[in-house]
Amino acid sequence: MKNIAIWGAASGLGAAMVDYYHQKGVNVIAIARNPDKNTKIAEYQLTAISCDATNSNQVDKCCQSAT
Repeated sequence: MKNIAIWGAASGLGAAMVDYYHQKGVNVIAIARNPDKNTKIAEYQLTAISCDATNSNQVDKCCQSAT
């Protein structure tokens, strides 16, 4: 199974990508400041990581937890 990590998964283009890739059977890792904003993340039972991309410490922790 293929994997994809999507930053900004809570809304907009990122949320649309979550839906698209999930429907294609790809294992989605949803990354956002507030992943709870996108109800499909929980509905699809995806791995969700809370991370602010402007905070380098959070980004480092996020990347470590996704591997």
